[in-house]
Amino acid sequence: MKKMIILIAVLVLAMMMAIAGCGTEEQASTATARLTEGDHTTMATVDLSGGWSVQFATGAVYLYEGVNDGEVDCTAMVVTLEKKVYDEYVTGYKDEESYKQSDGKITYIDPDTSETVFMVTTENDMYYKVTVAEGVDADAVLTRLTLEAET
Repeated sequence: MKKMIILIAVLVLAMMMAIAGCGTEEQASTATARLTEGDHTTMATVDLSGGWSVQFATGAVYLYEGVNDGEVDCTAMVVTLEKKVYDEYVTGYKDEESYKQSDGKITYIDPDTSETVFMVTTENDMYYKVTVAEGVDADAVLTRLTLEAET
C-alpha cells in the first residue's frame, strides 16, 4: 500500500512538471486574435518580447509595456473603424503641423492628448486607429503590431 501511494505521488509530480514545462518562451512571444469590422476580418498579431502584454477586446487591441495588472493605462491601443469614421479622423487632423502621410499610413500628434496616432488600412479595406501614449516610441510600438487581412 505504501509503495502504491509513493508511485501515485511520483506520477502526479511528473505530470505536474510536464504540464508546467509545456509552454516555451518562444511560444509565448506573440499573441494573435481576429479583429472584425462588418464583413472584413484581420488577424492582429502582437510581439510580446521584452515583457510586453496585450489584451484583446471586440474590435480593439490594448498593448502594455509590462504586465497588465489592471492598475495601469495601456501604452498603445488599436481600434477598428468604419470607413466614414476613419475619413473623419483623417480630414479632421489634416491641417495639423505633425500630419504626415507615408508608407500607406497617416501619422499625427493629437493636439488634445499629445498621443501619437497612426491611421492604418489593410488590403481588405479594414480601417484602424493606433494610438500611442505620449513619451513612448511610437514606431517601436507599431513594429510590434502586424495586421494581416484574411481572405
